[in-house]
Amino acid sequence: MKRDVPKYQHIKNFVRSAIFSQAYKSGDRIPSENELATTFGANRNTVVRALNDLVQEGLVRREQGRGTFVSDIKVEPRTINVHHVHEDPRQLAGQWPASLMQGITERLGSDRVGNEIRFFNHDANRIVAEQIAKEVLEGVQNNISGAILYHLVDTSLVQMYRDQGIPVVLVEPLIETRGIPFVVSDDRTGSYELTEHLLSLGHQNIGYVTFTIDTVPTTRRLEAHERCLSTHEIEFNESSVLRILFWEDVAQSSRRIGDWLEERVPHMTAVRCVNDLVAELVYLAARERSIRIPDDMSVAGFDDYEIAQYTHPPLTTVRTFAESIGRHAAEMLVKIGESSADMCAGIVVGTELKIRESCRDIH
Repeated sequence: MKRDVPKYQHIKNFVRSAIFSQAYKSGDRIPSENELATTFGANRNTVVRALNDLVQEGLVRREQGRGTFVSDIKVEPRTINVHHVHEDPRQLAGQWPASLMQGITERLGSDRVGNEIRFFNHDANRIVAEQIAKEVLEGVQNNISGAILYHLVDTSLVQMYRDQGIPVVLVEPLIETRGIPFVVSDDRTGSYELTEHLLSLGHQNIGYVTFTIDTVPTTRRLEAHERCLSTHEIEFNESSVLRILFWEDVAQSSRRIGDWLEERVPHMTAVRCVNDLVAELVYLAARERSIRIPDDMSVAGFDDYEIAQYTHPPLTTVRTFAESIGRHAAEMLVKIGESSADMCAGIVVGTELKIRESCRDIH
């Protein structure tokens, strides 16, 4: 289960980032304990704990009666590129990319080097390889020490970095890759547990809404759903799956979902959605057809986007931990840089079933 980052850790990260970004230089006096306590809404003991940790790490020194000062340290600037390959502009403003970046910056901010993080957005349908190659080549001159690629759809970008000797870590790649370090959510376990939860509520005729184009995460989620049904000796039928062109035409997809629901409800008692954005479409289509959730049909999503807890009713879903994934990706990149050797290990970050009011027991 995810826990909030303690306040003392936030204070440490703030001071670290200020030091490594050169906002506080060697010999500078940092804000007092009282000032930090006021800024972060913390008590003095919390601030003292954070500062003591920073003293132990050699980043600051405390002088009685004078305050806390930045130690004499050498900061060597380092640049990390983060690429988000998106299919729709709405993805850029979502909670997941923001949380991913928070995890990346928190981990890199704890380093004893200066880190500049550059964030690039690329439309998956309009990537111009020459433009990206230009960025990468310019990056070599700007001391780029690594790249994190989120939602990779083409290995050419990986190759461009590797040709320049720049290590790469993938986050939630949409295509199969080999020999490249990666960090992903445990889609299989999360999906299996979600279907098992629906079965425990008495649902056996479960529909599934996904995309017409399969990616690695969407395929894993559907396969785990099928496997769970098979384990419980329930036959999976491909006709129970609706595939939509979500990004291309939202209105048309919503109409298709509505027609599909009208044909199957009430015989189909539950619908699983490949992610929470698709679940939001299912909610819209159900309202337009006067299908009540969860009275007439239960609905479940995946990812636990911010919208999930504010839908009516709140959406049962599977939480994926973007911030943790970001920290792991940054840590992996740091280790590759420290060892001066590439690696092809992978990290799978666990998920958490979030049970809310969109699914009901029909026993």
